[in-house]
Amino acid sequence: LACPHCGQPLDASARPVRCPAGHSFDVAKQGYLNLLGAAPPANADTAPMVEARARFLATGAYSPIAALLARCLTRSDAAESDAWLEVGAGTGWYLAAALDAVPKARGIAMDVSVAAARRAARAHPRAAAIVADVWRPLPVLPTSLDAIACVFAPRNLGEFARVLRPEG
Repeated sequence: LACPHCGQPLDASARPVRCPAGHSFDVAKQGYLNLLGAAPPANADTAPMVEARARFLATGAYSPIAALLARCLTRSDAAESDAWLEVGAGTGWYLAAALDAVPKARGIAMDVSVAAARRAARAHPRAAAIVADVWRPLPVLPTSLDAIACVFAPRNLGEFARVLRPEG
């Protein structure tokens, strides 16, 4: 992760999370890191909306989409140490399905909704959850990700290109 103020690396092992310039961010007791720096926009999902999405996803109606995403992320040349980002992650359901397929991969579930990040923080033991806005510079270091998943969410292709590794 990168500091949303200065772009320097964040030390996620520290509490609070800090960058070398001294900017610090608290990890919420629910396990997510808020890097938004402002109130969530009016279109951010509410807790009832996130719970409704979780109930719908539990029906299995979108399981084929999750399975396809997992296959795409677990390509034949995928490394066990891949780092993935799901933008507009909501509950983190799709990212969790992909992480289940690659035992050592790590993921970040990013959403502009605090309620979604709360839920995504519990989605998978190898996934972190952050609150950030896809329309701002992503709080991710340049060329640090192997893949970005974006299912039914906005896309910021310039930022995606910046944070993906050349072969990502």
